Order: sequence, then C-alpha cells, then structure tokens
Amino acid sequence: EGDNKCRAEGYDDGKHPTTIHIEIVSLPPVLVLSLGRLNFDYAYMQDFKVSTPCTYPPTIDLKRFMSPDADVSAGDGSSTIYHLYGVHVHSGKGPRGLDQGHNSVYIRTSASVDDSWLLFDDWSVSHASPYDALDPSSSSSSSSSSSSSSSRDHITPFMLVYYRESDIDNILSDPPIPNHLKPIFEQQHSSEDRSKKYSLVDLLYTSAIIITEEHIRKWKPGMRLVKTHEIRIKKSEKLKELRGPVSKYLRLPASHFRFWYWQNDSNKIVNANRLLNPLDEERRMDDYYGRFYIEKSTWPTNLPIPEDPGHHHHHRHRHPLFKRVLGRD
Repeated sequence: EGDNKCRAEGYDDGKHPTTIHIEIVSLPPVLVLSLGRLNFDYAYMQDFKVSTPCTYPPTIDLKRFMSPDADVSAGDGSSTIYHLYGVHVHSGKGPRGLDQGHNSVYIRTSASVDDSWLLFDDWSVSHASPYDALDPSSSSSSSSSSSSSSSRDHITPFMLVYYRESDIDNILSDPPIPNHLKPIFEQQHSSEDRSKKYSLVDLLYTSAIIITEEHIRKWKPGMRLVKTHEIRIKKSEKLKELRGPVSKYLRLPASHFRFWYWQNDSNKIVNANRLLNPLDEERRMDDYYGRFYIEKSTWPTNLPIPEDPGHHHHHRHRHPLFKRVLGRD
C-alpha cells in the first residue's frame, strides 16, 4: 500500500498493491543457516555483535515452505526433513564485532543422537551432549564458558548446519580421494620443509607486549618502540592472568599497576586510549591484539581514575603521558 506499491511488467497504469513472497523449489543436501550475528552501528560507523538469545530445533521440516510445484514426494517424505549436525559458536563481546573473540564448533559425527556430538575448541576436542549443541551458553563442556552470567550472555550460536534426512548416509560416508588431489597430499606429507607451518605452541600461545613509561619517554614519533618486554601466555587465559608475570617483571605487587589498551589510530600514532577495567580483565587474551601500556604506582590508591574509565568500548581517552610526550590530543 502507499509508497510500497510496485510497478508490474506489462502494466503501464502506474503502481499497484503488491504481495511479494519467496517460494522454495528445491532443497540442498546440506542446509547452512546464518543467524545474523553481525550488524552495523551507523552512529559509531563500526560493526557490532548481536547477542540476542535464540532457540533452534534439532529437527526441522521445510515442506510448508516449498512451492506447490516442488517435488517433495520422496518415498517416506524425508526429502524436506533436516537434522542438526553442526553449530558454530562465537564467544566474547569485542569492540570490533565478530573480528574479536573466540570461535568453537559442535559437530555431530554419526546418526546416533546421544553420543555422537564433539566440541572442537582450538586443538582441544571433547565429547559433548546434544543439549550443549542446542544451548551453548549453558554448556558445561565448552572451555569458553564462564561462571559469570555476563560472560555467558556473549556465548552465542553464529551458524547452524542441517543435513537432509534422505542424504545423511551419503554425507557421512568416507568419499574416495580424487586422483588429481592424491599427488598434492603425498607431497605435503613427504615435505621436509615445516618452517611455514605453525607449531602447536604458536597456535595455543600469544605474545603480550608490555610497554611502560620508560619505553615511551625514550620513543620519538616515526621511530619503532624498542626493547619492550614480551610475555608468552595462552590465548585461552583471561587478561587478569597476565598480572602475575607483569608483577614479576615490574617487581611491583599486582595491585600497583593497571592495564591500558594499546592501539595505533588511523594516522598510525601510538595511543594508550582505554583504561581496562575488571570486566575487561575477564576477557580472553585472544580478544586483544597483545599490546598493553602498564601504568605503575607506588601505592594502589595513587592512580587517578579518568572521568570516564572507558567501561564501554565506544569511549576513548588518551593517557595523559601520551599527550605530554606527543604534544597532541
């Protein structure tokens, strides 16, 4: 109605009230559904993650969505019935939407429902229940789960994979390796050059670069920071676990310093522009890019709190030291 009217091909008498619908005329063996977890904030011109809870069934029948002309007469009617076989899960609430956080996946490996689900989390593979796959935020098997309700709110299913019932046997069977791929696989297995392959340590650990006031005062714009301190830590560890190694490096109690997030702005100017609070320290190390400015104090109470400590990722405050050294805001 109104401005939503459409012109119709073959009719020259203007716009008409129109009903638009989509009909499905054929279905795939594997149905992949994206849950639309990424949106764009035009106020801040950046992506953000949608963490709205949702439920999804272990079995769906798409017959009612099919076109009347579609052929859905396969014997027992299984050509429109789909069963859940995969759930892609995203954990974390990073300021860059889905670019930050942690990804894991639940995969069902056989037609059996109860004992065929596995959780793939980095290099860790563990058994999971079908209930974990249907509700990842309350899963006890996911290593990315947390006891805090705020952390669980950001463990969200991102993508669902359903197999068509009539094709399950063919999908789960082991297909032969095509002849044209065999030489490639053999060459990869026999190759002695492993220098470009990530080791297990590289995949499990990240480097946290520790930057202090001493480093900044020796630095000049246009130059690289040198002799910064590097600490290796598991990507799955929370930021708060970094306090121990940093305390040892600085020879200060863990309560006598705090973390600022280190970033380069659009003009490639170094910047410690966000004070990380206790909630930030509950996030995993792989939520960050690994550089932190450490603000030290002789006494814990001597560190002033900015007017806005940067609790929300939209708020940014350059540390006063950078204003003095760089001579700009």
